[in-house]
Parts: sequence; C-alpha cells; structure tokens
Amino acid sequence: MSDAATKAGLPVVTEFFADRPLRSDGSVVMFGWADVFSATPETLSERVRDLLTTGQVKAIDGTPVTVRADTVCVHSDTPGAELLGPAVRAVFDELSVPVQAPAT
Repeated sequence: MSDAATKAGLPVVTEFFADRPLRSDGSVVMFGWADVFSATPETLSERVRDLLTTGQVKAIDGTPVTVRADTVCVHSDTPGAELLGPAVRAVFDELSVPVQAPAT
C-alpha cells in the first residue's frame, strides 16, 4: 500500500505494530496472535530495540524481517497496554531517539 501511495505522490507514514507478531514474509498477525506471541513489556522492548538498532524484527518463526517504520504503535486493547506504552517509550529514551510527529 505504501509503495502505491508513494508512486501516486502521496505522503506516507509507515507504522510498526510493536504488540503484534510478524510472519516471515513481513505481514502482521492481526487475529489469533495471543496464541503465538506474548505481548509483555520485555518482549515489546526487545522488538523495538531491534527495530531501532538493526531495522529488523524477529518473525514468529525467528526469521529476521526488515521493517521500515516511521511510527510505533501499541494497541490500547492489548492486555497490559498501560505497561506496554511506557516500556516502548523507555527504549526510545535509552537509545536517545527523539519522539516527535512524523514528517510528511
């Protein structure tokens, strides 16, 4: 979708779902994910740290997946979301990555 929007001359802001697992093809597991992925502060911190330092995140099968993201999302309906957001923010602070609105 982002490639089509970019080709059409539209601004694109890509998003990484910190609290949803990826398949090895880079697609997001949006439903039934709790059976294959544990969304804990530690897990999300590791994923976001990997994203910010290597540009890759492990898929559910352990395969490294290259991720291009301008924003990081934690869904408010994820169990424990009130602990997940601060854990993600702490990684940004730890790595001195500024948190700001994306440039469009």
